[in-house]
Amino acid sequence: MEALAKENERVCKKQKVCAMKTMEGVEKLLTQCVETRNRILALQNSSPEEPTSSAGVGNDVACLRDLQQKVREMDFLQQVNSHQKDLQGALAKLKKAVEKHFIPDVSKALRDQPLDKATLNEVIVQHLLREGRFELGEELMREAQIHMPEGYKDPYVQMHQVLEQIAAFNLKPAIQWTKERRADVDTEALMGLEFKLHRLQFVQLLHKEGRGPALGYARAHLSVFSDRWMREIERLMGCLLYANRLDRSPYADLLAPGLWDEIRQEFSRMCCSALGQARESPLSVAIRAGTIALPMLLKLVSVMQTKTQPEDWNECQQLPVEISLGEDFAFHSVFACPVSRDQSSADNPPMLMPCGHVLCKVSITKLAKGGANRPFKCPYCPGEATVQQCKQLYL
Repeated sequence: MEALAKENERVCKKQKVCAMKTMEGVEKLLTQCVETRNRILALQNSSPEEPTSSAGVGNDVACLRDLQQKVREMDFLQQVNSHQKDLQGALAKLKKAVEKHFIPDVSKALRDQPLDKATLNEVIVQHLLREGRFELGEELMREAQIHMPEGYKDPYVQMHQVLEQIAAFNLKPAIQWTKERRADVDTEALMGLEFKLHRLQFVQLLHKEGRGPALGYARAHLSVFSDRWMREIERLMGCLLYANRLDRSPYADLLAPGLWDEIRQEFSRMCCSALGQARESPLSVAIRAGTIALPMLLKLVSVMQTKTQPEDWNECQQLPVEISLGEDFAFHSVFACPVSRDQSSADNPPMLMPCGHVLCKVSITKLAKGGANRPFKCPYCPGEATVQQCKQLYL
């Protein structure tokens, strides 16, 4: 993708140069035309003969011939064609780079697996509700004949009403919501969100109304968070020294606009968690993960098909290579066997030995040489165990 970005940057530079040179040439042409026009008018005003006389016409023709000669010397069309040629060459290279990095037929990575359209439609509807696209979600429900319980969208409507208030820098509805949901949501996560809301409200009061209102708000609302966030509270108290110049103080980061976007996202995730939904939209997560994995899957399918004995992509039970999606997609623990270096799976789960070390099931079976009651030595300590003594771990 870096090569593609460089080609795109090169095209942008060529386009800017081409446009600039073209405009410069047009400006020069206009200047010459205006000067010629002024010369003709000056000659007509200073000449005693009629403008239509042979002498007046001869002067006009001489001026126009002079203009024609200057235009030829400028060679404007040749310059424009040269810059356009450079731009077209850069565009051609960009096209080749795009064709190289983006395979038009992505269907090769698809597998012949049954698609549960009903579940997929429900996931799409839930995503639309999370995004506040209620009319579109209702239309999809009607066409796909999806039935939801009565009042299904009321919590989402309330969530978006609060999000609109946060976007308008009004935190009171969000704070009230957190107080009402303390018994329904993860207490630690909810308390963290509530503290961040109070912190933003304190900073907003200090910045707009001054030291007095902010100090009163801190006394009324921040004391309950002193056991866990005392350091943060002490930092907020330090802000009182810079009441009229907080944006030029060591605490200026508390006024960063990005904090409001972060609190909106965190509040949205907390609302979905309270509704029993995933913190992140499953549809959004699946699309982002698929976008990252698709190039590697297409390359893998191509390699499998070019082998001496082509393998069937549909019969592949496990990917021969690991596709790293990044930490954002790590939703559960992952175990890799220290002996075989293979990642655990449903067919090859991690097994706990009596000595406390963990290996994959396949590695333990190989160490025991297939015997369920045959003792084998742990590869990492003097302890011995049998296959029956090992217990499966569930991640």
